[in-house]
Amino acid sequence: MGRVLVTRRLPDGGLDPLAGHDVVGPNARDEPFTKDELCAYAGNVDAIVSLLTDKIDADVVAAGAGNVRVIANVAVGFDNIDVAAAHAHGITVCNTPGVLDETTADLAFALILAASRVMSEAEADLRTGRWHGWGVTQYLGRDVHGATLGLVGYGRIGQAVARRAEGFGMRVIHFARNDTGDQAFIDPGHTAGFNRPTTSRGCLERPLRGRTSSFRGEGAKGRASAPSCRYACVRRMTQVAPFRLFTCASGPGSEWVKSDVCWCGCCSSVCSNRANSLLYVR
Repeated sequence: MGRVLVTRRLPDGGLDPLAGHDVVGPNARDEPFTKDELCAYAGNVDAIVSLLTDKIDADVVAAGAGNVRVIANVAVGFDNIDVAAAHAHGITVCNTPGVLDETTADLAFALILAASRVMSEAEADLRTGRWHGWGVTQYLGRDVHGATLGLVGYGRIGQAVARRAEGFGMRVIHFARNDTGDQAFIDPGHTAGFNRPTTSRGCLERPLRGRTSSFRGEGAKGRASAPSCRYACVRRMTQVAPFRLFTCASGPGSEWVKSDVCWCGCCSSVCSNRANSLLYVR
């Protein structure tokens, strides 16, 4: 029987595979452990089950050297873990790819619908008492059916979003690091095809690695698709320079919404005066 640190509360069934082991954590408030706490626990457990909010750096790894055999990250990404340090100490690092592909695609399409149909703004007006009755020109937004959807990134999530777009009769084009062999692929060397005025919806999903670690949107500046384009982002906050992207995507008539796979769309750094987890920014 091993001793396992679980840093945060997991969904129902999340601890089932650990039956028979001595599970410690999370704390009573279900808040991230401090670095000192992580170091203290690491020296007394055989395994750590972490989340992206847990910074498992070289110091934490070193504190667990000789005891910790595996660090299991409950996420697809693992940039919160110093993998090189773990490897140096013979600690296995694992993640959970594919678990939330369809779920995240649902959220991405929800954001596209929200931005296009002005849902967040309409809800905010209703909740704050600014709505005083129906009007035929209120909150019309833009049609999603028949629109063109441009996907930046065409991995598992991007493809899942594309499948949903088919149900809305959308024309889908995509940009990726490598040629996908699909006729909807836009060559990275000819990005004008992606930014042409017919692109009326944009959705950003790219893996966090190497040259994709930061998306700043310079390529779209001054020519960001159609003037009424809607943008949705389902990338991690560490990958997006939100204010610069917002500047590029917030031309006349544009809406930009962001979610995050791990933090359920909370993007207060982009728009601090909105508490909605599903943001709509004009």
